[in-house]
Formats: sequence, C-alpha cells, structure tokens
Amino acid sequence: MTDQMPLDQLAEALDRTFADGTRRAVLLLGAGLHRYLAGRRGKDAPAKVGALSDWNALLAAAATREDGVREFEASPHKDPTSTWESMVVARVAVDLSRSASDHEAVLKRRVKALIEGATPDAAVDPATQELGRQLAARGFRDLVTLNFDATLDAALADATRKPRKIVLGASGAAPGTPANGERASGKRTGDLAEYRSRFHVHVGPTRIWHPHGAARRAQADSIQLGLVDYTKSSAAVADAVVRYRIARRAWRGLRHSVPPPEQWSAEEVAEWLTHARSLDAPSPSWVDQAMSGDLIVLGCGLDRAEADLWLLLHERQRQFARAPEGTRPRTFYLHADQGFPEHLGSGPAGVIPVRLPDHGEAWKLVLGG
Repeated sequence: MTDQMPLDQLAEALDRTFADGTRRAVLLLGAGLHRYLAGRRGKDAPAKVGALSDWNALLAAAATREDGVREFEASPHKDPTSTWESMVVARVAVDLSRSASDHEAVLKRRVKALIEGATPDAAVDPATQELGRQLAARGFRDLVTLNFDATLDAALADATRKPRKIVLGASGAAPGTPANGERASGKRTGDLAEYRSRFHVHVGPTRIWHPHGAARRAQADSIQLGLVDYTKSSAAVADAVVRYRIARRAWRGLRHSVPPPEQWSAEEVAEWLTHARSLDAPSPSWVDQAMSGDLIVLGCGLDRAEADLWLLLHERQRQFARAPEGTRPRTFYLHADQGFPEHLGSGPAGVIPVRLPDHGEAWKLVLGG
C-alpha cells in the first residue's frame, strides 16, 4: 500500500534545489544503507561486509580479542546503546584494575578496527561504485550518516574523481587537541560531542556529516556508542540549537529597521533556510543543515535510543512554530509496508511516514535509477 500525499510531498522536496543546482533535501542514512548494498552485491558479497549492517553481531565480535579468545559475555538488548553499556560493565568484571572508561576505550578500538576491516574498497566493489554514481547524479548538498565507515565519501570520490577534504571544525582540529590529532599530555581534551557535530567530509559539492563519529579518525574514542556518549551528543545538539536561534534572530534583526513582527513571512523563511545552509558559513555543523532543510530518513529506524536526533527534531518544530505552515522544514521517514516502527505511527516531531511496497523501492525513489 502506498499513500499518495506523502509521496507527492517527498517528490516535491527532492526536486527543490539551490542556485548551484545541488539538492536542498538533507538525506539522513543509517545501517540500512549497508543492507541495501548487500542486496546489490548478492551472494558474492564478502562475509566481513555483513558486520556493517548487523550491529548486534558487530558488538558481539568486539567482545573477542584479536587472538580469537572471547573475553566476556554481555546481555544483548533491543537497542545497541544498552548492549554497549552491558559490554563495558562485563569487561570491568573481568579486569577490576582498570576503570570503565579505560575498558570502553579498548572496546571502541576493536569496533573501529572491525569497521575498517569490513568496509569494502570502492575501487573494486561494484555496489559502492554504483552508489557513488547515483549520489553524484542526485547531487545532494548534505548527507548525514549515522554510520562510522567511509563508504559514502569513498563512493562519491570514486564516481566524481574529486579529492576528499576532511573538515574537523573551525580551527581544522578537534577542540582542545593539537592539529595532528594526537592526544595532549596523554589524555584527550576538548568536547568530543562538539567535535563530532562539526566533523564532515567534502567531496565535490557534497558534504558528508558524521554526527556520531567516524572510524577513520586516529582516536577510537571519537565514535559514539554508549548512553553516556548519546547524552553528551544531546547536550551538543542543545548548544548548537541555541547558536542557531541566536544567529537566526541576528539575521532577521538586520533585515528590519524596526523590531520585526512575531510572525515570519514565507519569503523570510525561504531566505533564512538558504542562508543557514550556505557553503561559506563559518564553522558549520550538521545541526545547521538538519534544522534548515527537509530531512529524508532512509535506512534508519529512528528508535528512541537516538536521543540526539529526537531532540533536534522537536527543537526544529519549536524554532519554526511561528513560520507559515507550508514553509516549515519537514521530516520524511521512508519505510516498507512490513516492519513499520509503532512509535512513529502518530507522527511525533512532525515525522511524515512514507509507505512503500518494499525497501528497494524506497532506495530507488531517493537515489534514482
């Protein structure tokens, strides 16, 4: 069954472009990307690639040492964040001489190594190459990935033959760390959640944002896995929203010689949404992009464990509550008829469910072809 109205709204969102031709919609991707790619590879896919689409299997593998010895058993839970916290506590019980943070760092290094080992080489993987051609043809200005691997930028770099430019933040380095990314005085300093919010990779006209971190970075602790990490990420989102609100208020104040009316005009909203997504904006973050564009969620369950995402979606509704109804940024959640998350049925935070016959149709609709 397909509902035509959400489909029409989604099609309209996908068709909208900036003056340079890049698409305004922000595409948010989760582990479902790798399930899609696995289907494109078929039976010939390397077994290790499956680790990217099965988080429970990946986390279970992190409980095994490099020599193949399984260190501990941890209770798997429905959400990976709770599973991760169980793993940290279980490893502490094996070695009481080290803190939970130390054990978590070890586990993160293992996860980082597993992800790097499972990520296919775009130069020899037809599925990744096809994805790159599709994304290049679509021309999204901003992609947000909740995955830690480098598949998206590798795919785009292969398709466009453009170099990858890694952007760490305003200063070119993680806050409070040396420019080379090494630890200062043996301990990582700075706000990692803030660092993750600004980290992105530029390939041609497209920016790929990694709000939960990237395995490519030298520091394994830059990836976000446990509940503590998600709590800090939510705080970083809240801070980014405050900065966004201040910038929006200042921008609007400059447009009026007298205090502006409380109600925004449709023209003002459109101009602000373009201004906020500018490629020339100083020290941008993924929050700026997700707050200011139609968000298309694909391959992501949007479960309640994604506290930072839900905070952003609800804050976005608050920030644009005074804008005319048809001008507010929207969130489209693409899904197949089977397996629709019950908690999204009522449309929390303005989420618009877009029902499609199967997951393949969803990917085809967004990527084209």
